[in-house]
Amino acid sequence: MFNSMREEFESTVAPIMRDILDDARKLMRQEAQLVRTELQEDSQRAQSALVYGVCGGAFLFIGVALSSFMLVYAVATQWTSVPLWLAFGLVSLFLALLGAGFSFLAMRRWRSLGESSSRSIRALQEGFGWMHRSA
Repeated sequence: MFNSMREEFESTVAPIMRDILDDARKLMRQEAQLVRTELQEDSQRAQSALVYGVCGGAFLFIGVALSSFMLVYAVATQWTSVPLWLAFGLVSLFLALLGAGFSFLAMRRWRSLGESSSRSIRALQEGFGWMHRSA
């Protein structure tokens, strides 16, 4: 009697467990596809940002170079009567501090770009780990 109950239990539970594992595998495949799609989208956004950044950087470089010469001339001749070398030094220091501030902001933005993908990848790894342990 005990064996028949066990066989009946196994015959009803085994298909259910197989279905659960099949559904979990299907979910993991779908989650992997989602991660691939998110990574492709992040890659496209990063590529677009890089192109715009390079173009913007080139124009900014030219503009800042010309503006800095103008500012040096204004400092040396119009606002104060400092030597030209000191005017160049003051303007260079100001621009270096400004550039450092913008570089800091850019690094913070760049780090945050991949955070959403990292969360998805971790979730996928946890899911595959769970499936591997239960199989």
